Amino acid sequence: MEKITVYEGVPYPLISINQLQIGSVVSIEGKQCKVSDYDNFFTKKFFEERRRHVFAMVKPDAYPHLGEIIEQIVSAGFYINRLKSFKWNAERAQDFYAEHTARPYFDSLVTVSYTHLTLPTICSV
Repeated sequence: MEKITVYEGVPYPLISINQLQIGSVVSIEGKQCKVSDYDNFFTKKFFEERRRHVFAMVKPDAYPHLGEIIEQIVSAGFYINRLKSFKWNAERAQDFYAEHTARPYFDSLVTVSYTHLTLPTICSV
């Protein structure tokens, strides 16, 4: 695809603001153009603030399938904004899973969460 710079203030009535996310393909003057970057910090911040964010957490037993999981997230149209591994302490794990306190699996769920690395992921559409 050809690289085209779209100038600020030039109207393109057939393109909506939702189509201008990085990775999107839009048609400008009959050409298919992929949005690859924004010109400046303010434009980038403007679009990033309008994305919908989704929290996903990959639990330790799913690590062998991490590549497949990431591939499914991306093929579903999401962008991975943050991917970080960390280890919870017992108190934080109990707080996170508080709604499951009465369930028989609560103790094992909490134990797995603080004895292994967890991979929280922030995705956006």
